Amino acid sequence: MELHLGPEPAILVPDLAGWRVDRATFDGEGAFIDVVPDWVCEVLSPATAAFDRSRKADLYAELGVSYLWLVDVSTRRIEAFGLLEGKWLRLGAYGQADARIEPFDAVPLEVPALFTFPNER
Repeated sequence: MELHLGPEPAILVPDLAGWRVDRATFDGEGAFIDVVPDWVCEVLSPATAAFDRSRKADLYAELGVSYLWLVDVSTRRIEAFGLLEGKWLRLGAYGQADARIEPFDAVPLEVPALFTFPNER
């Protein structure tokens, strides 16, 4: 999905994004969404990691996204960040055990299972 955010719209395409129900004011019918997500998740790759960790993360902070997850398949880890006074605060890195990760901390996430690939079973 394409996001067009800000007064001079920045066009961003997160790997995953989520909105609180009370903020999801779009109908999904348009070509893009112009509501800032509450959470975004980027899956890092060698081609995108530097951009995702720097300029793209900075844009998300400037736009007011509350949470950012960076998923690194090569290290089998999720890094979670929360927005505090316009800057990213690292909430933790998760990979070896189940975890409760904001903003979905009401439910434990089976982090190791996310990185179990068919050829490893």
